[in-house]
Amino acid sequence: GQGGGRAMAGRAPLDLLLLHKATDPSNPETDWECIQELCDQISADAEGPAVALRLLEHKIQSPQEAEALRALTVLEMCVNNCGENFHSEMGKFRFLNGLIKVLSPKYLGEWSAESVKSRIIQNLFSWTVWFPQEVKIRDAYQMLKKRGSFPIPLRIMCPFSHKPSDCLLAWL
Repeated sequence: GQGGGRAMAGRAPLDLLLLHKATDPSNPETDWECIQELCDQISADAEGPAVALRLLEHKIQSPQEAEALRALTVLEMCVNNCGENFHSEMGKFRFLNGLIKVLSPKYLGEWSAESVKSRIIQNLFSWTVWFPQEVKIRDAYQMLKKRGSFPIPLRIMCPFSHKPSDCLLAWL
């Protein structure tokens, strides 16, 4: 059928302005309320995780270190708040390849900031622990580890929580 399945035709799954605001490197502070609102929108729409991850991947690949780090903060909050649909979308090769490009000397690795690269590695490592069912995350991490292009993280980032209420506390 024509456009079937979208009850609210014409409505985008995400407010792009919200995403830009959440990742804006010119903001002196992380806008937690904005990020939480974004997480709510992502969770409320079936297309939300896929759209959000495409946009976040683009921002994580930004040549601006501050923007890439902000995008990683948003990603981390989404991981804590957006549930299984987000996790399974994040565990697809499409998104993981986007992260690997930032690390790989063949792609963006030569000029990606060390802080961005180490934060991506820290996330990948943490996700292998939190989401053992997402096999592609483990595969991507193991492949990077075999290449020996980075030090092995010494700690898992933050205890994964299924309760959004205590998530903010974990990041403050």
